[in-house]
Formats: sequence, structure tokens, C-alpha cells
Amino acid sequence: MFFRKKGDFMKKLICILLALTMLLGLTACGSEPDPNCGVYVAESATMMGVTVNVTSVFKGGFTLELKKGGIAVLSYDDETARLKWSLDGDKFTAKASDGELTGTLSNGVMTLENVLDSGMDLRLVNKDYVAPQDAGTKDTAKDEETAEPAETTEPAETTEPLAFDEAWWTGKWYGWRVATSATGSLEELANKAWDVVGEISFDGEQGELRFWDYEETENDAVLTAAVRAGNGLTESGSISCLGGSLFGSIIPEGAFTVDPAADPTSVIDHMITITAHYQDPDVAEDTAEISFFLRPWGMEWEDVREADTSDMIYEDMMPIAYDDWYLAQIGKAPAKVEDEPEATPAPAAASGDYTIADEVLVDDDNCTVTILSAEKDDWGVKLKVYCENKTDKTIRFTIGDAAVNGYMADVFWLEDISAGKKSNDEISISSSSLEKIGVTSVDEFFFTLRVYDSEDWSADDLVKERFTLYPTGLSADTVKIPERKTASGEQVLLDNDDLCFVILSTENDDIWGYTLHAYLENKTDKVLMYSWNNVSVNGFMIDPYWASEVAPGMRSYSDIRFSNSDFEDNGITEVEEIEFSLRVYDSEDWLADNVYEDTLSYKP
Repeated sequence: MFFRKKGDFMKKLICILLALTMLLGLTACGSEPDPNCGVYVAESATMMGVTVNVTSVFKGGFTLELKKGGIAVLSYDDETARLKWSLDGDKFTAKASDGELTGTLSNGVMTLENVLDSGMDLRLVNKDYVAPQDAGTKDTAKDEETAEPAETTEPAETTEPLAFDEAWWTGKWYGWRVATSATGSLEELANKAWDVVGEISFDGEQGELRFWDYEETENDAVLTAAVRAGNGLTESGSISCLGGSLFGSIIPEGAFTVDPAADPTSVIDHMITITAHYQDPDVAEDTAEISFFLRPWGMEWEDVREADTSDMIYEDMMPIAYDDWYLAQIGKAPAKVEDEPEATPAPAAASGDYTIADEVLVDDDNCTVTILSAEKDDWGVKLKVYCENKTDKTIRFTIGDAAVNGYMADVFWLEDISAGKKSNDEISISSSSLEKIGVTSVDEFFFTLRVYDSEDWSADDLVKERFTLYPTGLSADTVKIPERKTASGEQVLLDNDDLCFVILSTENDDIWGYTLHAYLENKTDKVLMYSWNNVSVNGFMIDPYWASEVAPGMRSYSDIRFSNSDFEDNGITEVEEIEFSLRVYDSEDWLADNVYEDTLSYKP
């Protein structure tokens, strides 16, 4: 295995941008019409000279609406907040009691610069911007009388209709990856291959893909990217990268385009090739070209074994673990067992353990949401959900604050449904999320369901309600909540009637740097945000940009990471003391008093 890098750099971007939203302040458009008022939609985020599409950071988008009378509405993912803003010339400033955000605003384009001293810029655009008319403009009718005849211009080209078969792309995939070339210390890895699995999903013309090594989990993804649907040489269409991460290194928009019919592998049914450039973020000489050869999960590859590969990059295009692993996974042949003392025990929970059926969550004049069933597969647990839009607008269905068996879990689900339409979809809870919590079965599933007008961010929610489901038929009294993990040398820094904050352990991660593994607990009936401010390590100010949200009555495992470069810049080779201000507050009421705020210190 090579380029083994835990986690995903985009998670750090999300953490930084999430911290930004806690600093956005307030000012305004006056009573006179102001052309600067309108909805500004973030289109890109730039850091270290690399630009990525915002949808690869905020799946639900990031907008800032400037209204008359000093009102602004910030929306990102499934969160909203009311703000104020100010403008001096083209200098845009947003202030809060604990910070300041600066940038520029001109002609419908807003740039937020060096956000939180992170080196990141955000670019937002108001597509409905109309420039004000100059007071000295000449009489239009008179001008028309004396104006020279306009030159005849060719008609504008019409946009080619999109021919894209979403069903062809959507679903689970299996294949292999290889470094077709490599330089520097990675040179010895050239032409070494490894099997991968993953998934591609689409929501309209935009989607996402994620692939990981077959013996790992999706939490250890080697390639993640937001993608856009496009035309191709056939009706299946093509996909292009909007930005993402390859072995922990950012890949920019345009890093790859995949048109199955334009590749030498097109002679093989339903095969795609993804090729992207890897650049080690710390060592300029270490680069590689990485190619992924993939087919839908469940397809056999015997035709590939017999195919004419003379025009392809490799003569042998078979995945290495195809015979020994993959065939058994799809029920075509038993896996070979060599030097195994005993068979691997089966998971504690199987699909038959899930008894939930046709549980109606919402059924009103606006929409219907029903959990049809649940099942377990190789990827985790999936809840099949039926949604119906009864309105005359496109509305968005999504969930947040998800928790499994009492612990916060990484669960993402979002579905846009057109007016009067219906949808059958799945809410996925990955195996890696369950492993992190320490459970094998989803006995209790807590979440906040939100339904809202996807085209009017300022409108009231149609649904915003918390639900607790018991997919295996247990009850609140019979579900077993796992005891928290314990570790030798752990330090309980806070434990009272409302909160618990424990640093379990630390590790030096080659990629992410010095990492603290923490346990958080929310004993209140509010959604709480834990955050660190005014952080110093061995007396040097270094910010890990950490914040973590915990739903009412829930627990969470969270990692707090310091970058290697920050330690190197300050000459830190061993951590003696970390001092920080721990702030815990109601994330749904920014005006409420802090639940807790005090300066704490941790000495490993």
C-alpha cells in the first residue's frame, strides 16, 4: 500500500470555513435602493494558490444575502444566521465582538480575504447584480437618433443540451489504482497497484465520488472529489472534477475529466479511467500520476481477462484481489483462505435484524417523509426513505445532528425534489462511522430533519424537527449506549452537570501533525458547539481551528489537529503544555450566554 494518508484534507477546509461562520458580523443597505443588495453565492475557495469549487467544501452551498435596512442572511449547508454588514468604497467589513472579517465588494463580486489568517480566500457572486445608471447619462432616445448603425454580429452560440445518463454513473464501483509514473522518493512506487472500492452519486448536474483501498474504510479515502455532469462522445456523458483531495493533497477544479468513450479502455464494457496528478504538499520533488480503472460493483471481469489490451497502458488490466477477494464479496466464488487459524466471525448485525418498516415522519400539506426499511451491507447501514414534494416549488430534504446509539456520527443526506414530484432514496451510515463509535448495529438513530425552499434561503423552514428511530425494534430503555473509551494517561479537563471534556490520548500523525483524541459529552437539551480559542503550544500562539457540535444528550469522539508546519515554524519538537480557552455555547442561539468558557491547560 502506498500514499497511506488518514482522513481527508477537505475536512480541514470545512473546519476552517466553519470557524469563519462564527465570526461573521453585522451592517447594511440603507433605505435607498442599493445595487449591492442581493444574494451572494460562494463559487470558489482558494488556499495556497489552489482553487476548489465550494460544493466540495460545503455540500449545501454557502450564501450571504444582503437586504435593505441593515439585514443580511448567511446560509451554509443546513445552517442560517441573521447578520449586518458595512461597505466603505469597495472595502467590505464584517465585525463581531470576537473577531473581524475583511474583503472587497464591487460590481456584484465579493471576496473575503485571508479568512481567519488561514491564507484562504472565498469568492462570492451576485448573479442578479445590476449596475446603477450614471446620473449624467444622455437622453437615450436622442442618442438613438444620432447613433451610428450598429455593426451586425453573429448570433450567440446556443448551449448544447446536456446528454448525461445519471444512472450509468451512480452507484458503487470496484477496480484498482496504480502510479503510472512517479518522481522523487515516490519513484519506487511506480507501476505498483492496489484494489479500490468506492461510490459515485449525483444530485442533479453535480455529484461527488469517493474511493478507498479495499481493505480500508471510506474514512480513509484516497480520492474524493466534487464532480459536474457533462456531455461526452456517447449518451452516458462525462464527468469533470470541481475540486477534491488525492491522498490528502488538494486537487483543483479541472484536475480530471472522464469520458468513457474517449479512453482506450472504452472497448471494455462500463469501464472508466480517472487520472489525476499527485503533488506532495511538503516535498516538491515527490509527484505521481495516479490512475484508477473502475467498473460498477457486482460486474464480473472475465471479459477483461480475455480482452485485447494492446492499446491500453498495461497488458494485464485485472484487479489484483479480484479472484481472492472480490468474487466472494459478490457471491460468485469462495474467497481463498491461506494460513488463517480460523474463519473471520460474521458481523453481529445482519440485514434481517432491522425491523423498521413504513415509519411516517412527516405527512402534511407540504411534504411526506417515510422511512420504508433498513438493511446492512458491505458499506454500512442504509435506511430507505420515501419523500414527496406537495408544493409548487423545489424543496430540499436533509438531516443534521445525526447520532447513532448515543454518539455523533458522520451521516450526510440531501435530496432536492421538484414541485409535485416524489423520490425513493437512501440515508447511509458508513461502517467506518460505526467502527469509530464502537458498535455494529444501529439500534438508535437520532437526527434533525429539515425541509425548506432550496431557492429561497430566507424563507421559513417547512419542517425542522428532531426524530429518534429504533431500526432494530428496541426502545429507549433497551438500547445499550456504549461506555466511552478510556486510555492510559487520559485527562478529564471538565466534567459537570452540563458537560464533559476529556483528552484521551495524543499521536504524531505524519500528515495531519500533532493530534489530540478527545471525548465530548452534552448533558443538556440544547445543541452545543465546543470550540477552542486563544490557543498556545509551549507559549507560542497556534490555532488548530477546531470546533465540534454535539446534539442534546449525545456524546462524540473528535480529533484536534495541529499542522506540522506550525510546529516547525515555532521550533516545537515536543509538546510540553497546550493552553486554550474552551468555549461551549448554544449553536442555535448565538445571542444566548455561553454554557461554559474558561482557560484550561493540557500537559501530555
